[in-house]
Amino acid sequence: MGYVTYRVKAMNMKVKEIESGRSSRTFLWTFPRSITFESTSSYSIRFGDVDLKGHFVFDLSNTDEVHSSFIGFLLDMKRKIENQGGSFRLQLSTSLDYLFYQLNLQEHFILEAC
Repeated sequence: MGYVTYRVKAMNMKVKEIESGRSSRTFLWTFPRSITFESTSSYSIRFGDVDLKGHFVFDLSNTDEVHSSFIGFLLDMKRKIENQGGSFRLQLSTSLDYLFYQLNLQEHFILEAC
């Protein structure tokens, strides 16, 4: 399976469309090491323009710290994507995996191994 660069934004987040067939598209969103309140606001604006039909994987495997607003962003994106018939998965770093465990968030998301 090859990767095609879909778009790279100035907010230090990479987006790739993974070619997976004509009927479904998979998007890999790779996030930076640290996610602040300001960057979370930018992500929310950025996702306002995205067609949410398809499969979305948020790669947080290199992310060590997130602002609490980012947790709300993840929950909101999951709801919006699933309401449009898409699927939503997370790849977590060790530190975020522990944070999700502490906050009992693992039951709300489908987690993929990195």
